Amino acid sequence: MRPARISSTILESITFFVLAACFPLATVAQSPSPSLDAKPSFSQATQWQDYSVALQPWEGDYDEMVARRMVRIAVPYSMTHYFLDGATERGIAAAMGRRLEQEINQREGLQTRLVHVVFIPAPRNQLIPYLTNGLADIAMGNITITETNSRIVDFSIPFIRNSRELVVTGPGVPQLSSLEDLAGQEVAIQTSGSYSKSVNQLSQSFVKKGLSPITIDELDELLDPDEILELVQAGLLPMTVIDQHLAEFWGRVFHNLFVHTDLVVADERDIGWAFRKNSPKLEDVLNEFLQNHRPRTEFGNIILRRYLQNDAWVLQTTSTNDRERFAQTSPLFEKYGELYQIDPLLLAALGYQESRLDQNVISPAGAIGVMQLLPQTGAAMDVGDITRIEPNIHAGIVIPRECSVQSW
Repeated sequence: MRPARISSTILESITFFVLAACFPLATVAQSPSPSLDAKPSFSQATQWQDYSVALQPWEGDYDEMVARRMVRIAVPYSMTHYFLDGATERGIAAAMGRRLEQEINQREGLQTRLVHVVFIPAPRNQLIPYLTNGLADIAMGNITITETNSRIVDFSIPFIRNSRELVVTGPGVPQLSSLEDLAGQEVAIQTSGSYSKSVNQLSQSFVKKGLSPITIDELDELLDPDEILELVQAGLLPMTVIDQHLAEFWGRVFHNLFVHTDLVVADERDIGWAFRKNSPKLEDVLNEFLQNHRPRTEFGNIILRRYLQNDAWVLQTTSTNDRERFAQTSPLFEKYGELYQIDPLLLAALGYQESRLDQNVISPAGAIGVMQLLPQTGAAMDVGDITRIEPNIHAGIVIPRECSVQSW
C-alpha cells in the first residue's frame, strides 16, 4: 500500500463519494442574489424537483436549457472549486456558477420561473464523461484544453491562460536543480489528466538521453490536486506535478511543501470550461460571460483572491503525530481494504475525518475510536470489541462497504 496521510479536505471529498454511493446528490445554486455565498432562496420542493430532472440524461443547447429552466454544472468536490459549508456552496466553481445563473436570468429578462444552476459533484476523471453522457451541460474544475480533450468536447475561451505545470516536492526529497534531476525519481500523479501526459513525455525524453525514466506512482482518481499536495507536504508522497496557481496557493498553506517555480514540466497550458460539442449558442453565452468574469477582470480577481490568495479559511494540518498514527493504522487499512476490495487510501481518509486516526478519541455522543462508532453500531457489525483498534477499524470498514454494495 502507498503510505498516505489525509486531511479534513480529503475526508469531506471522500464523505461525499461514500454518501453518493447510497444517496444520489446534486446541489442547486441560489436564485440571483448580490451575495457571492448564499443559501438557495427557492423552496425545498423546487430543489428536489430540480434534482429529479437533473440526474436524468439530457442533451441540448443553451436555448433548450433556458426552456427547461436548468443548467447543470459538473464540478469536482474540492476546497478550491466546490465544497459545502453547511448548506452554503463555496469555491471558485460555485461562485462562478452562481454569477452565471444571475447573468442568464438577466440576459433572458426572467423575473419568475428562473433558470437554476444545478451543481453535479463528480470525480475529476468523470467530468468530461458526464458531459458526453448527458449528465451535465458544463464542466468546471481546472480542465486543461488539450488536443485529446478537444476531440471529445468543446471548450470556452480560456478561464486561466498560459498556466505552467510545476514540480512540487515534500520534506526529505533530495534537492532538485534541474528537470533532469527527476530521472529515476518517483513522481505521484493521476493517469487521467494532462499532468500524466506531461510527465510521460519528459520521462521519454530522459530515456532518449540515456537517463533513467521517471517512476510514476499512479494515484487514485478520486483525489483532488489539493489533496495530493497535502500528501506530499506530509512526506507521504515524494513529489507531484500541478498547475502553478494551485501549487503557489497550497504552498502558502503547507509549510513543508516546496514549489519549484524553476522546474516547469509543461507551460502555455490554457484551462477552460468544457461543454458538449454542437452547442454553439451555449459557447457564445459562456465566452461572453468569461470575457467579463474570468481572472484579470474585477469579478474574477475577487473570486481568485477569495479562494487562491486568502488562505485564512484553510485549516493547516501538519502534525507529526498524525504521521505516526498513520504508520500504526496503515497495515490495518491495507489488510481490510484487501479483504473487502476497497482502496486503503479511501479507508484511511474516512478514519482521519472521524478521529485523526486516534483510537483514544471518544465523542460527546459516545462514539469510540478511529472510526468513531457508537457501541450499538459496533456490536451490530459483529467483528469484536471496538474499544480495540483493529476491531474498530474492521467494523468501520464494513459500513461503507455494505453501503457501496447496496448501491449497486
